[in-house]
Amino acid sequence: MTVEQIMASHNVYTVTGKGYDPQGGILSSKHKPIDADTRKDLDLFLAAGAMACNARVHPPDNEHAVWYCLGDPTEGAIVTLAKKAGLDPVELDTAYPELHEFGFDSARKRMSSVRRYGPRKQLYLFVKGAPESVLAVCDKIADHGTVRKLYPADRAHLLTYNETQAKLAMRNLAVAYRVLPARTKPNKLKIDDAEEHLVWLGMVSMIDPLREEVPDAMDAARRAHIKVSIVTGDYAPTAKAIAMRARLTVNPKDIVVVSGEELQHLSDSRVLDLATRGGVIFSRVAPEDKMRIVSLVQQSGRVVAVTGDGINDAPALKKADIGVAMGVTGTDVAKQSAEIVLLDDSFHTLVGTVQQGRTIFQNIKKGTLSCFTSNAAELVVNLVSLFAATVFHVPLALSVMEILAIDLIAELFPIAALGADKADRDVMDEPPRNPRDHILNPHAIADLLWCGLLIGGL
Repeated sequence: MTVEQIMASHNVYTVTGKGYDPQGGILSSKHKPIDADTRKDLDLFLAAGAMACNARVHPPDNEHAVWYCLGDPTEGAIVTLAKKAGLDPVELDTAYPELHEFGFDSARKRMSSVRRYGPRKQLYLFVKGAPESVLAVCDKIADHGTVRKLYPADRAHLLTYNETQAKLAMRNLAVAYRVLPARTKPNKLKIDDAEEHLVWLGMVSMIDPLREEVPDAMDAARRAHIKVSIVTGDYAPTAKAIAMRARLTVNPKDIVVVSGEELQHLSDSRVLDLATRGGVIFSRVAPEDKMRIVSLVQQSGRVVAVTGDGINDAPALKKADIGVAMGVTGTDVAKQSAEIVLLDDSFHTLVGTVQQGRTIFQNIKKGTLSCFTSNAAELVVNLVSLFAATVFHVPLALSVMEILAIDLIAELFPIAALGADKADRDVMDEPPRNPRDHILNPHAIADLLWCGLLIGGL
């Protein structure tokens, strides 16, 4: 995940570098040199962000060719950002150990960590989460070394910036803090009492660049009559910007966005209609919302495949007919809940497996019907020959050895060759088959009968 920009107060800074490599970044201002007061705010912003994360970034080793993350990839990006700016998250954790944590949940859309921080070891609450969620519990802002009141104009500016970045396919997280009263007992803190009167520190924007092959893979999935929708906890404009780049629909205007709040008020029939039409983005959803969507689609008789990488995706991955976890960025919980793990995290690979699966089924079908057809012909010859031998005392047309020779030489090798047959050109243009259909259906049996009669007669 590439960290593109950070924002401290109203100043925007850029961090360059790809992936998790903490050595690849250079921190600089887009507008002016960073003064001492701003640097103070920036250091607190980076430290607070890192201490509100549980992920760890490690250098290459025998099992990993590049820097890699253990934990949530989003948190890994924030930790990488701190390392690029010269901070060591491990040293921060050692110097200021966590005393209590309020974990992330989809309702609050934020998480908090309580630590004793700074030279005076004051009790701090460090918070990170969705910008609109964090901003709702902030009433102050860090501004060039001072803390002042957060005015309506500041809120409007930050919300506009959040919206602008989201439309550029950026994922935004806000960071804030609060100095708790000295007599506070961390273990007895309640979330609502702790996460209030916060000081806004800044916003970080990150992007997981869309792979070049994704739009073509999305087109292939659409031709194969596979309905693709996005179910995500991300902000709606961010998800829509990514969907447009990925060509979720032919016409970007056809993309439908449904927020988690709107989803709560929709009937099951309406949710099913949206989920099965494709091109829909369900944003800011909770794990139970994902389960609801998967269950409704399954109940309609359709086969559901779910892709995911996080802990929140695990229930839906387990519930789906086919759970597909990300092998590179996916959490261990997601991988253990899925049937398939993509080693390259590529949607193109997933579509390729669909084509391969259809080809394998076609070849099995060809081989099966070929075998039954040739055996039907043999049956015709043997029945006619047996009748002629009984009535007219004519010798049998095929002896036992001849039948074995036909099965071993004339059938075995051609049928084996069919198993390695290449995909038909239109294999990805056909609609998905009904899982209740069988290879030997009435239509196939009728074909077997007339082909057996024809070949046997000849």
